[in-house]
Amino acid sequence: MAEVAFAKTFLTSLDSRPIKLSPDHIEDPKTFPPLPP
Repeated sequence: MAEVAFAKTFLTSLDSRPIKLSPDHIEDPKTFPPLPP
């Protein structure tokens, strides 16, 4: 059960953190050139 407790505290600490990355840091896959088959 220690893993579950750690996961819960880890997730709550992540939620309480201010998000430094803006949502547009993820690149759109459509902008990548198509890969050769």
